[in-house]
Amino acid sequence: INLEHSINMMYHLSKEYDIGVGVAKGGLFLTFLAEKYELDSVIAEAHRKGKGASFQWIGNVRDDFVGKRIIVFDKDVVSGRTTRRVDRELEKYSPAYVDLALAHWPKQMGGYSVMSSVPEGYRRVVHPKLYGFEQLYDVIKSLEEKLRGSK
Repeated sequence: INLEHSINMMYHLSKEYDIGVGVAKGGLFLTFLAEKYELDSVIAEAHRKGKGASFQWIGNVRDDFVGKRIIVFDKDVVSGRTTRRVDRELEKYSPAYVDLALAHWPKQMGGYSVMSSVPEGYRRVVHPKLYGFEQLYDVIKSLEEKLRGSK
């Protein structure tokens, strides 16, 4: 995970969504950053299991996803099984839409994610390399202030 790229992506994304869903454990760093940028987030655990995937909410389970703009955080997509399972669980709540943020960029860009394995249920898929660094000073300054607890 590239720290600067991840921080930059979360700075831009946090204002676009109502709720973040971190997939443990690969999506936890992005979830941490999202929460620092004041995006309300929850954690789910999903793992490949046989030909499918397991799913379980961690901690306080939310049920107010109806009509919400949701972004799922994970490190990458390989087979797409866990990503598909998370999307199926969220669709039960009738969100406005569900997007996917990956910590690793696609294989064709030198990363690990297999974009052809992303299930169709996600409206869009983002990764750190999609975001430019024009505002990097503001991004880093903003995170430093949030980590110190100031506004």
